[in-house]
Amino acid sequence: MTKLELVNRIFKTQVKKYIPELSITFIFIVLTSLTTAATAWLLDPAIKEIFENKNKQMLYLIPIAIVFTFIIKAFSIYGTRIITIKVGIKIIKNIQTLMAQKFLLSDISHITKKHSGKYLSNFTNDTTILFTVLTGVVVTLFKETFTLIALLHANVLPRLATKFASHDNDTCCCYFFKKHRKKNGQKSPCKSRSFG
Repeated sequence: MTKLELVNRIFKTQVKKYIPELSITFIFIVLTSLTTAATAWLLDPAIKEIFENKNKQMLYLIPIAIVFTFIIKAFSIYGTRIITIKVGIKIIKNIQTLMAQKFLLSDISHITKKHSGKYLSNFTNDTTILFTVLTGVVVTLFKETFTLIALLHANVLPRLATKFASHDNDTCCCYFFKKHRKKNGQKSPCKSRSFG
């Protein structure tokens, strides 16, 4: 059995039944990513309104918004960790139970072929690695991916589009502006040019 087949088997027999619980985790992951992007997005108006424009009203509103964003992010991270650990423990428990049943029903001659340390490793080390992958690696992969997308959409792309739009002499910049701003219904400053 290849590693891909093994992963597919574990997913079908153990993980699939917990998809409703894991979908809640998915919502928390998206919420964590959005709050991370929101925190970065709030820093720009904080610098402009508080330090440059000396806006006293924003001196109170923006810090409150940042604190509120961090509170939501903290609850999202907590919810993600609690659910993933809970589901991970259930999956490891089921796998260890199945392994124990298989071990007890196995032929003695088959059991004696392997060292006892190998069986102990399967019950402890291997299941610990699987638990780490389920609760850590997979969650981090999804969380960081969504965070990157949210940060790009909230901060990087609008700034690039605005910066590129100011350089009318650059065909590529105008083209990028058109592509990015077309969805929002904003007019491009490069109407006089045609792009293939």
